[in-house]
Amino acid sequence: MAGFNVSEFNGIGPKIAPRLLSKSVAQTAQNVRLDSGRLEALSNASASVHTVASGTNTVYLYSGDIWKSFAAQVDIVEGPIVNDVTERVYYTGETYPKIFRNDGGPYRLGVPAPTTPPTIAVTGTQSAGALEESRSYVVTFVSSWGEEGPPSSATNPATFLDGQTVTVNLPSIPTTAGLNFNSGALKRIYRTNTGSSGTSYQFLAEVPYTTTSYVELGTTNSSYASTTTPTTAGGVVSAQATTNAALGEVIPSISWMRPPDDDTAMFPTGAMQGLCSMGNGIMAGFTGKTLCFSVPYMPHAWPIGYQLATESDIVAIKPTSGGLVIGTKGKPYIAQGTDPASISLIQLESDQACVSKMSMVDMGGYVMYASPDGLVAVEGSRAELITEPLLRRSQWQAYNPTTLKAMNYEGAYIASNASLSIMFDPRAGKNALSTCSDTFVGAYNHLESDTLYFVDGVSVKKFGQGAGYYTYTWKSKSFTSVYPQNFSWGRVDADTYPITFKLYGDSVLKLTYNVLNSEAFRLPSSYLAKEWEFEVSGTGAVNSVAIADTVSELV
Repeated sequence: MAGFNVSEFNGIGPKIAPRLLSKSVAQTAQNVRLDSGRLEALSNASASVHTVASGTNTVYLYSGDIWKSFAAQVDIVEGPIVNDVTERVYYTGETYPKIFRNDGGPYRLGVPAPTTPPTIAVTGTQSAGALEESRSYVVTFVSSWGEEGPPSSATNPATFLDGQTVTVNLPSIPTTAGLNFNSGALKRIYRTNTGSSGTSYQFLAEVPYTTTSYVELGTTNSSYASTTTPTTAGGVVSAQATTNAALGEVIPSISWMRPPDDDTAMFPTGAMQGLCSMGNGIMAGFTGKTLCFSVPYMPHAWPIGYQLATESDIVAIKPTSGGLVIGTKGKPYIAQGTDPASISLIQLESDQACVSKMSMVDMGGYVMYASPDGLVAVEGSRAELITEPLLRRSQWQAYNPTTLKAMNYEGAYIASNASLSIMFDPRAGKNALSTCSDTFVGAYNHLESDTLYFVDGVSVKKFGQGAGYYTYTWKSKSFTSVYPQNFSWGRVDADTYPITFKLYGDSVLKLTYNVLNSEAFRLPSSYLAKEWEFEVSGTGAVNSVAIADTVSELV
């Protein structure tokens, strides 16, 4: 072998023996940018743009310039609310699901049902010729931000005659921490109305949340004539009785439920996690083996009838154009449908479990996540172990996949553990896999500015948008000769210098040389070897590296 020349630089292929790698494929490719074909350094991260507390795992840029930070691994979704000027944001990952707006919060997401039913009392005398009617009432709570919860249990039916007065004693507002029952909160009262197609609860009245009783005054009540407008006294609201014909809408929240929260008696598998938006105003989340869906455009309402179950505990979920991908401790699933009442759950033909919630990333059209054997790509109803050509299971396990936290950056999958980050771009062919020396504990992709922010200690930085460059390291394949030999000359053609050049013979470091220009340089001559490798590191772009017996062979 007269020598070798590398003028194209690609990523790594750890699964392939170093001597069998293609000429341009590396054993090490760290902090590199390879899309031009030559060896270039990855741009540095920016200086700190915001300071967060130590231990921060999630950051979010709210309303363009307000940083929110969380110690927990939080999933954040902006609210799909029509004509919303309050910039509602919903999130899971802390003690219970939460909501905040630009005028307050966070509060608990969802509104509880009253724990006790209202009670009623019928008094007074009936009008002449009055007909007998059986009535029942339910009550819902409405948060200060207009979110209505499920109804109470119904009152016992009471016999009513026209002209009589009905007093509805209302259940108390709960005092659970985090609920949004402040100024503007309400109690809504619904009353039965029987028609030709059945009996429904229809809207009767809404009253301030501090109201203790609502009185429907009959015509025989002495206060009737003076209450054409409802009056309030001592927590009691009184109004003229409403005829059945004048009742309002049928109760919309009959099947609504708050999302699973920290009430372990009601939700034994814990609070909902993994909040995400599926489009069409539908949000999704999970707890244990239960997949949950919201009422469209009602992120506070999560009917039990919209829940689906998987065989194994759910680890992570992410939406794609083909449906919602569900990674579990067993087989993956995809949930498909545009109506949460009729979504179908399909188990995929793959044995690749998801081992890290934060490793699952929406890549645009498909989802990727970390499994015990490598990265899995799910597109439509197909799951593929996409890193199988590049990594053995043991090599993948060296990246500690259970600890990986990942993001999508310009179509590349970037995942970080405690010591390094891997960069995988399935579109890039031989450049698919490389590493980065920087790590992150949390990251946030701000789509409006096309910026990937990451948490570095107590600093938030912009990935790839700093001044200068990381120092790259690129180590070649193992070039082999039939007989032991010695090479005399080397050359590195780069745009800028210095470049650190290392030469290995039979896996032993033989030379470290600081290259300052494109001139040929001497290699040591006191040994023979059959296997040759070189390594270059620096920040300047490298066009080629050549090693040969003579200067004239350095092409």
